[in-house]
Order: sequence, then C-alpha cells, then structure tokens
Amino acid sequence: MTPSPPVPFRSRVLSLLGGLAFLAFVAASLLVGSARWFWLGEVATSFGWQLGCMGLVGVVALALTRRPRLAALTLVLALVHMGPELGLWWPSGAAQNEVDIEVLTLASCNLLWDNTNTAALHTWLDEVDPDIVAFEEVSPFWRAELESLSASYPNLILSPPANRWSKGTWGTAFLSRVPLTDPRWIAPPEHVDRPHLEVHATLGGRPLTLRVAHPPRPGRTPRVEWRNSVLDRIAEQDWSGQAILLGDLNTTRTSPMFGRLLEVTGLRDSRQGFGRQPTFTTVNPFPGLQIAIDHVLVSDAVSVLDRRTAAFEGSDHRSVVVRVAAK
Repeated sequence: MTPSPPVPFRSRVLSLLGGLAFLAFVAASLLVGSARWFWLGEVATSFGWQLGCMGLVGVVALALTRRPRLAALTLVLALVHMGPELGLWWPSGAAQNEVDIEVLTLASCNLLWDNTNTAALHTWLDEVDPDIVAFEEVSPFWRAELESLSASYPNLILSPPANRWSKGTWGTAFLSRVPLTDPRWIAPPEHVDRPHLEVHATLGGRPLTLRVAHPPRPGRTPRVEWRNSVLDRIAEQDWSGQAILLGDLNTTRTSPMFGRLLEVTGLRDSRQGFGRQPTFTTVNPFPGLQIAIDHVLVSDAVSVLDRRTAAFEGSDHRSVVVRVAAK
C-alpha cells in the first residue's frame, strides 16, 4: 500500500490558522448571543454587521485552505449576524403616489452638546428643509440658537421644561414650522435625568403623535440597565394611530432591546427598503466602525416615502431625514 504524501508544512500552518480563526469567530458570536444577560454582549451586538463581514472573509479563507465544513458553518453564522440589517434593503411595499397628499419632512439631529458651530445648523436647515426637527443634546448654548430661529420655525418645545434648565442641561427639543400642540413631558425612570418629550401635529388631516427620546448610551451593567429602563418607558406609551418616535436611541437593530421595542410598540423601522444608513462612527476602542443608533420609528398608519442621512458639521452623528405621509 502506497503511503499518502506528507502535507506540506505551509498548508498545515494555514489549516491551523483557519481553525483558530473559526474558533475566534464562534467565540465572538457567543458573546453577541449573550446580549440579553451580559453588558459586554449588548455592546458587541451593535457590531453584528461588521462581525458578519469578517465572517465572509473567513469563508473565503477557509475555502482556500480546503475546510469546506468550517466554511459552511462560518457562512451561516455570518448571515445570522448580517441578516437583520441585510433585510433593510428589501422593499417595504408599493411606492405611494405623492400627488394630492400631505407630506411632512421630519428629521432627527444630535447636535453634540459641546458643539458650537451655529453656521452648520443654518446650512443643514437650508439643505434638509425639514418641517419638524427633533433635536438631541441640546445645551443652553443650542437652546438660545434654536430660539433665535423663530421667524422661520415659530414652534419650539423644549425638554426639560424651560424652568428646569441649568448650565449642565442635556435637553431635547422639537423645532417646527407647522403647529405643535399638547406637549407632554414623560418622566424618566430612576437614575435618568432626561425626560422624553411628546407633541402632537396633524398628517393627512388626522392626529399625529411625535415623541423624541435620548436614552443613556450602554456600557457596563448599570448603564445598560438605565438605557433599557428608558426604552421600556417609551414602550409603555400609546403608539396607536399615527405615531412616530425619533431620536438617538443608543441601540442598534441587532440588539435584542431594539427588537423588543418594535414588538411591544408595533412600530417599524423607517429604514425598511432604504438600507443600513449608519449614523455614528466609533472612535474608541475600535475607530471607524459605522453603526445606526439614530432612528425614526413609525406606526403602521404612517407611510415612509423617503429616508436618508445627512451630515451635520461639528456633530459626531449624521442626522436622519424622512418624508412621511398618511396611509
């Protein structure tokens, strides 16, 4: 019997490295899967898209090193990670004819609390031309600037209420050229100092409820719990009829908390049919990773005609711009 030829040393090394890379990918996947119970898993799940892309690179490498079974398993895991956002390119339904219907342009914009580039605000308003804007990270400096826009945007509602502001306030606001009525400040959970704001407008001749929120960013266990408590408080509200939630929600579509928010409220992601549209680029500890944490979520009674992101110079977030109509 003729003995099998020895496997070249280089091939053995590549095969070993491929196996180790597969184990590392599985370990990262398990970390993401722990998001419901472990704070680091919750942070890791924000980067499911990037993990999936790395997995696709691993598929090619494993195939080249003749590890077809590992390549197949890696492909499945990669698609699991990418699936929630990959599906955002799937069309949401037939396009609506815009003739003879009322269309509102809404925007959500994180100003960045210590940003002072007022020229960027004016440029952004001219380019986006929104009817209603939900602002986050409104500092006292930005509050004064928003108040100066009353000629073009006569309706400004701030959160917290004006008599509760201080030098260190991190506020939110609705700025609008159309009437806003019945403002309501919804008390935040314990340990959170940012009430979220509710106002009402009309769309297609029917009432429209608008809310803006800015939960704390996740981090170690207490921060995740604070963020989750705000999302739970949001979910407790009445989302029937025409309703829209805007804001920097500090969560991504791949987080289990995001899925729970959609399930409980019945809202849907306005990105459906328009793609990932990331709004934030990480700086630490891994710079350059783009994720979507700024959202516009809509009820089934609202039709999304268009959605995009727009740069706002001086801020670390891109703004979200949507055009909506009544169904």
